[in-house]
Amino acid sequence: MAEIVGRGASRIAFIGADYEAAHQGLKFFKERLAQVNPSAGIVAEAWPKLGESDYSSYITQLMSTKPDVIFSYLWGADLVGFIKQSKPYGVFQKTKLASLVFMDDLRTMGVEMPDGVIAQMRAPFFALEGDSAATFIEQYRSNYKEYPADWAVMGYEGMQILAQSIKKAGSIDSAAVMKAMEKIEYKGPRGSIAFRAIDHQGTVGSYIGTTAKSEKYPFKVLTNIKFVPAERIWTTPAEVQQARGVGK
Repeated sequence: MAEIVGRGASRIAFIGADYEAAHQGLKFFKERLAQVNPSAGIVAEAWPKLGESDYSSYITQLMSTKPDVIFSYLWGADLVGFIKQSKPYGVFQKTKLASLVFMDDLRTMGVEMPDGVIAQMRAPFFALEGDSAATFIEQYRSNYKEYPADWAVMGYEGMQILAQSIKKAGSIDSAAVMKAMEKIEYKGPRGSIAFRAIDHQGTVGSYIGTTAKSEKYPFKVLTNIKFVPAERIWTTPAEVQQARGVGK
């Protein structure tokens, strides 16, 4: 996200719920931003509580700094609330918003979702390609009469990976299953997924695009989608060891 957001922006404002994941998210964003665009900077930070109902003071705080982009670490109801309350302030006419977005958000907002939001998604069904994805989406639609959320795709893959690992291990012992999972390569809706031994991170990337109206769906989708492989953005083995204090 830092590469996309920081490419043409010099003034970036941040908003994220005041909990550890958001603080870590901003930390990593700043580190990556310094690499891709050293001239860019965070001009404001807003930290509402989880479940905040009134974002007006945070919106005026952020907009007073005249940001090129607002980078959001809000999600779910918090993100929906922030977007809806930002509209009367003309936020989307004056700046851009970049955020992690889920299918639930797109479906909840419907046509109210602004165009041009820079969105990162984990498993957008409309961006998945191949027979495995097509079969999963068709079966999901047949059973539930709706399009699968990111969580449905990831949940399906997770259970398939677990089943494949148990079969390879010939056991349900946790240690045996873990070792088996290090050796499998699963092929599912998002393509091939494998796990590296050092930290068991999976090779699942991110999809980044901009929100736009769709003639096919009753909600906004992403256009100009770029797939960012996990191997391009995850921490290196050396960084993992450093975080663990190995070698100190």
